[in-house]
Amino acid sequence: MQLSAQRSFRREAARTHRQQNQYTTASIVARALASTRVSCEPSALAGQQLPNSRRRSTCVVAQAAAAAPATVLQAPGQHLQQVNVVYKFGGSSVRDAERMREVADIICSFPENLPCVVLSAMGKTTNMLLECGELALCTSIDKIPSLKPLETIRDLHLSTCQVLGVEPAVQAEVEQLLSNLQQLLIGISIMQDLTNRARDSLVSFGERMSTRIFASYLRQHGVPAQQFDAPEIGVTTTDDFGNADIIYEQTLPAVRAALRQQPGGPRQVQVVTGFLGKAMLSSAITTLGRGGSDLTATLIGAALELKEVQVR
Repeated sequence: MQLSAQRSFRREAARTHRQQNQYTTASIVARALASTRVSCEPSALAGQQLPNSRRRSTCVVAQAAAAAPATVLQAPGQHLQQVNVVYKFGGSSVRDAERMREVADIICSFPENLPCVVLSAMGKTTNMLLECGELALCTSIDKIPSLKPLETIRDLHLSTCQVLGVEPAVQAEVEQLLSNLQQLLIGISIMQDLTNRARDSLVSFGERMSTRIFASYLRQHGVPAQQFDAPEIGVTTTDDFGNADIIYEQTLPAVRAALRQQPGGPRQVQVVTGFLGKAMLSSAITTLGRGGSDLTATLIGAALELKEVQVR
């Protein structure tokens, strides 16, 4: 898979957009489906309660955000009938609230495109989730809520919800996911076992939270947006946990149908979890291995028969 080397543009691109200039980026086109893999070639066609101290700091941040001028975003691609480009943003692009704002600026600066946006987990969340799993093996269940990486993950996502002013229902979803994450870690502690299947379930929380937060931010600023979990829109894989292979003959038509824009009403920016799939036999969450979010983006491009997939 050949990807653009121009990945350092992110912050500068958002600043440039705010100055009413434009930027360009290299893109990739995924076409040439093999029987078990997608290859990509460049183409010119292309309810957790925060402790008091953390609650106070979060409130200060939220108050500062509330005092800032409201961001006005232009909903992209409203003249189009269907998605015409896929954008993928990695963890460093969405590592905090400010970076998420910049990503929103970027995708809304191209009104001629109606994008499907594939996101990774925020910052180093995936690494911290794996660390939580390892620590749970040697931590008593009463100390699981106090695991340092779990506290960091909790603080990052809840404070980002506050700063970005996400919808109350989405904040509740994120809190429920954090609660489910804690329960999974307690189960690992009790069983004293961290299987590959449990690891895949563990790391899935990052993408599931980041996409919900980002889609809600778009909606709160006037951009129609819908969040999708890749396993629920038909990304079907083998049961090889940790490095699953996509089963394309099932996945491509299912994803095409799930991401088709409905007639009438505003065109929605679709926000999809990268990296994740659903095992064909067990129906458990799987991960696609290294570069999995890039593969998700190119897979969606292939399913929707698009000319352009931009990996940023």
